[in-house]
Order: sequence, then C-alpha cells, then structure tokens
Amino acid sequence: MKIRFAVMLAFAVTFLMVGCAPTPIEETAPLPTETEVAPAEAAVVDATGETVIIADASRILPIGGSVTEIVYALGAGDRVIARDDSSLYPRAVNDLDSVGYVRTLSAEPVLALEPTLIITTEDAGPPEAVEQLRASGVTFLIVPTEESMKG
Repeated sequence: MKIRFAVMLAFAVTFLMVGCAPTPIEETAPLPTETEVAPAEAAVVDATGETVIIADASRILPIGGSVTEIVYALGAGDRVIARDDSSLYPRAVNDLDSVGYVRTLSAEPVLALEPTLIITTEDAGPPEAVEQLRASGVTFLIVPTEESMKG
C-alpha cells in the first residue's frame, strides 16, 4: 500500500511539474550592451539595534576573523583595504596591513585608511574606540556574535 501511494505521488508530482512548466518566450529586442546601475543603499539593523544605512561599500574594513571570511566568501574581497590581527583566512588577507586586534582597537589607525564601511562583531573594543568609530561618520556595522554548537 505504501509503495502504491509513493508511486502515485511521484507520478502526480511529475505531471504537475511538466504541466506547469513555463513556455519559453522569444526575445525580439536586443539586450542593452551597457547599463548604468544606480548605487544601491541598504538599511540594516545591527547587533546593537541601530539602523545602519550602507551607501558605499567600495573600501571595506572587516574587523574580526569571521567577518573577514564572510566578506571574502561573498565576493567582496577585492574591496577589503586592511585587516585585524585575528583575520588570517583567506591567505590573501595576510598581504594587507593590520589595524591591530579586534578587542584592542585604536580609532586613529582605522580612520587613517579612509574606509567607507567598517564591519565588526560585538567583540570589538575597547568601547571608547568603538564609539569614536561610530561617531566618525564612517558607516559602522556591528554584526551579532553567537557562539553555539549550531554555529
């Protein structure tokens, strides 16, 4: 009985998929060769509850090893301008200058690099440096740090 039901379900799903498949539409107009794309903005609520507007991500400074790995994994590694001491992967990041350790930051060396976007974790510190960076006018995003068995 279970086998019969499974076979009937498989046939039903197959017929639904074949019957509901979209019909290809022929393009008659040529595709544009060059398209100007307006810069996109994104509004994000960070780990502290602040709404952060990201308008320019041309010079990214990820602070924290996990943040750096994620930025590279998302394909934005070519926009990373420096790293912190905990950022060791991918290997290409080791060729970049370091701004110090994520928990012992100093705002002046970070701001001297003229980043347009700083992304860090809740581990960033000391609090005075974090406040200086937030107050500097550079887009500053703090992502949540959740340490668990689930990741």
